[in-house]
Amino acid sequence: QSLDAITNVAALVPILTFEGSITAPVQPEALVSGGTSLWLRESGRGRVIRISPRPDSEPQEVFRAGETYDGVEAREPLAMAWDASTSRLLLIDAGRTLFAVPDTDGATPVVLPLRDATEMRSIAALVVYLGNLYVLDPDGGEVWRYLPAGDGFDSERTGILGGQDLAGATGLAIDGEVFVLDGPVLRHFVQGREQTPMLQGIDEPPQSATGLVEDVLREVIYLADRGNSRIVAGNRDGTFLRQYRHPDFIDLRGVAIAPDGTALYALTGNGIASFTLLPAQ
Repeated sequence: QSLDAITNVAALVPILTFEGSITAPVQPEALVSGGTSLWLRESGRGRVIRISPRPDSEPQEVFRAGETYDGVEAREPLAMAWDASTSRLLLIDAGRTLFAVPDTDGATPVVLPLRDATEMRSIAALVVYLGNLYVLDPDGGEVWRYLPAGDGFDSERTGILGGQDLAGATGLAIDGEVFVLDGPVLRHFVQGREQTPMLQGIDEPPQSATGLVEDVLREVIYLADRGNSRIVAGNRDGTFLRQYRHPDFIDLRGVAIAPDGTALYALTGNGIASFTLLPAQ
């Protein structure tokens, strides 16, 4: 365990169990931490659900496919990201409409402009960094950057990778450089040039990785490795750091990090739980 840098999570705190809390069917797809809330995207009914990280909180549905918001009929949510610069959740649906949801009780989604959204071939992930919106387009082999314009992103999009083979890409992290989760490989790009593959020194490559998030302040990247029932951590320079394990990680669907970087949230097929990271981690 020492050589493989295994950290067995001793105190996993349940945040929410789906059964009995959220109307079925619940098919969890992704989890985002932002503001005072956790945001769950699920495909069972095409919903986004706002959850307080405090245990035993009441979840609130903030988006559902088929409902009308700001005069637009919502469709299945494809990807979402927290925009810290405006304190709101951004999400794109299957109709390529960009919605914003404030982190307040009873908030209704509003439509934001996103220029030429229908021209992107696919949408797999969103990231907001320094107010800019980044969209992972695996079929187009690109990560698109939108600069903020007005109350949305009515600006020309720019490809920042110059065209790459990203056919298996599912996750994205941005901190000025670009990290793409592409199948079992975590890829790293600097100014469009691919660097050495990440997680050097790991005992076994990830299998069925299902989530990617970065603690930008500490320069640590985390991914949920569903196939190996673990959460993996690595430095942005490419070095594997450690792996977190717990019996309840058997069906990982995603991972999120608290805004202050002190805790990770693990999304499984059954619910959401958290554990504390030591300051040195």
